[in-house]
Amino acid sequence: MHDIVYIVTSLSTGGAETQVVELVKRLSESKKIGIITLIDINDFKYDLKDIDYYSLKMTRKIPNPIAIIKLIRILNIWKPLLIHSHMIHPNLLIRTISFIHKTPSLICTIHNIDNGRRWRDILYRISDRHVNINTAISQTVMESMIRRKIVKRDKIIFIVNGIDLEKFKFSYRTRKLYRSKYFNDNIFLWVAVGRFDKQKDYQNLINAAQILFTFTDIARLIICGKGPLYNQYYEEIEQLNLQNKILLLGHRNDIPEIMNSADGYVMSSAWEGLPLVLLEACASQLICVATNVGGNNEIIKHGENGFIVPPKNPKMLADAMLKSMKLPKAIRKTMAKYGRINIENNYDINKITIKWEKLYNKYISK
Repeated sequence: MHDIVYIVTSLSTGGAETQVVELVKRLSESKKIGIITLIDINDFKYDLKDIDYYSLKMTRKIPNPIAIIKLIRILNIWKPLLIHSHMIHPNLLIRTISFIHKTPSLICTIHNIDNGRRWRDILYRISDRHVNINTAISQTVMESMIRRKIVKRDKIIFIVNGIDLEKFKFSYRTRKLYRSKYFNDNIFLWVAVGRFDKQKDYQNLINAAQILFTFTDIARLIICGKGPLYNQYYEEIEQLNLQNKILLLGHRNDIPEIMNSADGYVMSSAWEGLPLVLLEACASQLICVATNVGGNNEIIKHGENGFIVPPKNPKMLADAMLKSMKLPKAIRKTMAKYGRINIENNYDINKITIKWEKLYNKYISK
């Protein structure tokens, strides 16, 4: 018997997946936990070597009814007291199964405002009676779900993402070591981290960078990540002859070190939930410029620890980046320290884990 079974799309190194792994690492000391993935990707084998793992081995964008049978079978074997699903596809899958198979206490976490298709919103509504409680990763996501009548106000709460403050913090020694790998100290180095897909809207960022480079010679941009649009943007940057100013580093396992080497963080997303990477940037004491989507404005207080701009507006994104660069260094440092304090007070993974444990205990007891 398992106390908690998590159901996620995969265990790739995305924000939602990382959040689940951080929770599991802390909760597994007192609870028996299992993880079920829809797609057999596990980038956290070392971190989760003592955790029961099972994959339905589904293929992206290809419906597989056999997965329902496989999921019911493993749940019957593991007999969890509580199921916690994350993200749209796992949420809809376990809700669908609940119509035909008795499930234990069920918590569904919503990570994004955009569910993709209208029929998904409808399925959320009609299946909500099988859910004990929905959670959202930001107040903005929660209010969006309520406003669109996807869930009722008494069936949803928000519990924010949390990060490891020991892993993401400023280190002068690390900065000195890593900075020399890329640029000298006369350069203002911007960094962006995330999957190359429509959500992150790197076209917006590349356009903004082009504008920025016309006003300053010292700005440079590093983008870390992979994804379906990587090759398209790589070729575009070469066609624009910007390969010496915009560096695509691909997938990285040294994001804390790269953030230490940077001077500012920029996020150009078209939509978000509560991006973990923005929390990590603030914890690393970087001044941040981000689009006003999802819970970004809950993390970035405009003019206090960074700047918020409208999405899909490269001119305003470039203006905010240039404004950040022109600030006196002492003011940038003060703003960055405020960002760190905000993360310490509100997004410490250890404090967030306590909130989850209280919620789990409430529904496990039922």
